[in-house]
Amino acid sequence: MSDFENWTKLAYQFGPFMFALLFCLIITRWGYKIYQRANLRTPPASDREKNTYRIYFISTAAFGFLLVITSVVWWVFNQPSVYIFKGEIAGLREYEKIVSNELYLRRVEVEIPGETTENNLRISNEYFVYVQEKPITDGQVFTLYYRKENGRHELFNINYRGDEAAKYEIQWDEDSGKNVLKYIESPKESGLSFLVNTAYAEPLQPEEEGQFLVQQIGKKHTDLDLSAKNLVRLLQNERTGVGLKIEVLEAVLGLEDESFSEFIKTSTTKEPVIITLLDLSRHTDKELGFNARRILNDKLKLDNFLSLSLVSDDPEMHQSAKSILFSLESPRANDILENILQFQNNPRILELKEIILSERKSRILIPSGSEKGDRYYVKAAWDPENSEVVTCLTNLFNGALISVRTIEEEKKIMADRKNRFVYWYSKEWALRMALEIERCGGTAEFVGF
Repeated sequence: MSDFENWTKLAYQFGPFMFALLFCLIITRWGYKIYQRANLRTPPASDREKNTYRIYFISTAAFGFLLVITSVVWWVFNQPSVYIFKGEIAGLREYEKIVSNELYLRRVEVEIPGETTENNLRISNEYFVYVQEKPITDGQVFTLYYRKENGRHELFNINYRGDEAAKYEIQWDEDSGKNVLKYIESPKESGLSFLVNTAYAEPLQPEEEGQFLVQQIGKKHTDLDLSAKNLVRLLQNERTGVGLKIEVLEAVLGLEDESFSEFIKTSTTKEPVIITLLDLSRHTDKELGFNARRILNDKLKLDNFLSLSLVSDDPEMHQSAKSILFSLESPRANDILENILQFQNNPRILELKEIILSERKSRILIPSGSEKGDRYYVKAAWDPENSEVVTCLTNLFNGALISVRTIEEEKKIMADRKNRFVYWYSKEWALRMALEIERCGGTAEFVGF
């Protein structure tokens, strides 16, 4: 019974092919054999009998030939067809997420060469594919939903145009103030190498070739507490997701003058909120950094604010302005002081100018976005020939970094090296680590990834 079922399944699967094969091998072959026997047997068959067998053989052979032609035509017009649309979005950081209701997605982590791999820096490519049984038509729309950790979803509308494979990156466009999915290149090989018939998208805006402007579809955190204290708390918390921080900065940009003034003057034990904004303005996420700079430069007008605060007779205001000045890049801080000195020869300003030029108190932190919050990286450098410095740094890293390494294992990591990147989700930790590295005789630099 099982053999019969197997043959039945094969016949159903291969259709006319199966029938043509069986007819030619069995019926036509049998007709040939009886015609051959009629010609060879003794006594020989009559001419009438021979003609009957000849007609039977020719008829079965002709019918078998027609079955073969029919099966070929059936195969041409009825074979299963698969049409595929696929793409690649490259260079996504771990806090950037993409989902879709109609596209199959496959996220592949990219190996990053060099020493940054020890810092758990994760960059991925997102491959997407769409499969259907009929041809994909020009202008057919596909959607991708994009968001940053704890942020709202945004929508990319992608139109099919039937081009060869291409690679895209999501980039922040400062001119439009939006994210764009930008065309990068046409790779020879795709990460989905097992697929064929590549299809890609065309721009939503014809005048902006290679880009897809994002439409914001997700609701903002409508229940977000817009009190100055809460907004500052979210921004100063290193564990707040990149997406939520962006929404907080957008909320700050929308504050009325009175509420904004209260926000800027909010005092915490951590640091002045302006320093928080300055650090965020250097964030590795360009959208977040862009919004922070808009608050400082357009809404607050930081340079004017610092100029007035530095010459103020209020000691508290002057001291706060000094700490903010040390969080500015030296050229900008120096320009602010130079502008003040053009109008007054202030000894306090001259002293500050000397400190700024020496960069003794400079603290230019660069937050790096991650899935768990903002990381603060410190690059330590040292002379590998100086054994005292190497020993001091080895003990420092073994005690300060979260690991289960023994001191001997730490020594192996430090062997024959002259620099190392370390990080944690805390500004205070990064500042203390930089200070300890310098006490050991090395140099410390704040970097971002």
